[in-house]
Amino acid sequence: MIVLIVIILVSAYYVFFRENEVEVHIEKSKFLFQQSIRNIDLESFPKNLQVEFEKILLKNNTLELKKEWSTNINFDLTLKPFFDLNNLYLVSYDKIIAYSKKTSEIKWKQQLEHKIMSFNLLDRNRAIVHDDSSYVYSFKRHDGELVWKAHYANIENQCTGASLLPFMITPAEDKRLLFSIFFLPQKRAISLINNDTGQLISTIEFDSELVHISDYDAFENSLYVVTGTQLLKLKLEKP
Repeated sequence: MIVLIVIILVSAYYVFFRENEVEVHIEKSKFLFQQSIRNIDLESFPKNLQVEFEKILLKNNTLELKKEWSTNINFDLTLKPFFDLNNLYLVSYDKIIAYSKKTSEIKWKQQLEHKIMSFNLLDRNRAIVHDDSSYVYSFKRHDGELVWKAHYANIENQCTGASLLPFMITPAEDKRLLFSIFFLPQKRAISLINNDTGQLISTIEFDSELVHISDYDAFENSLYVVTGTQLLKLKLEKP
């Protein structure tokens, strides 16, 4: 009974006499928060934010190209490598050779009568090429079967698919990235550069001279590279 009376008296005290103190503490907290906001140095705030952001980038600035597989090739490429979800396509003068992206095994070959000047991937599982005699061909991508062939006059006969040019990938292309990466091809290497800061991220070196580089395969996070007589699949990963 005595304990119950004490509890009631303490409760009454906090309800009737301490209620104002609680409100006072709340108001003081509000005031302190407002003052801390007002006292922020707005000029140094962007600099501080940049420093913290650079620390975050530095922690995530650890991606590098690693070799997943390599295979020997006994022909010269005349266009850069092309790819779709399953296959990798190499063009050598008048030939198309399709490889499996997973195993590097040859899936099919197709030889034309004239030098191939361009190669493009289309919908409906098709590829289209044109040669230097102004013929255009459409092939099925999974087995190389010819779908149609037609002649069109006055086609531009300059080779497309330039390789070994610097290029960039963005966080939109690779969701793991917090910043854009600039790929810089060199004679026997590829360097990765932080596009925001210019900082060198990593470099992969090769035994032979770099000949061709594909576009970035965002689905596989990979590049397909030809050096000397080797075809390599390079995956962008953490060390």
